[in-house]
Amino acid sequence: MIVDQGKVPLLDAQASYLAGCYWALVAGNITPNYADVWAAFVANEAAWGGYGRQLVGTMNAAALASSNGKAVAGPVTLPTFLNTTGSPQTFFMWALIDAGASKLIAWTNIGATVIPAGSNYVLNPLVTDTQL
Repeated sequence: MIVDQGKVPLLDAQASYLAGCYWALVAGNITPNYADVWAAFVANEAAWGGYGRQLVGTMNAAALASSNGKAVAGPVTLPTFLNTTGSPQTFFMWALIDAGASKLIAWTNIGATVIPAGSNYVLNPLVTDTQL
């Protein structure tokens, strides 16, 4: 068992690995499962004009959330996803994928989210040391 005191340094130690990973958006409305793999979502990855995966980059220092005892960290620079099309675009989830775009690290279904035509969406994701 990883105790609360150990969660923050472990998540901080993962920051250099996470920096080389990518944020992606997925247009399919899918329920999370521990056995999910990135290959199952590639066909549902966002593909509208202006969309592109965003490099995670530098992570903020992890902190222990007092409400649930989880260590959490987010990126220093929030990923911004563009919609350069002439129509609104909908996505349901964000995914964190490895640098080779072959492994799913984490993902969350945030519900139907619309990016208006010609606008952008700033994602404010958090990575935690604990599943669900």
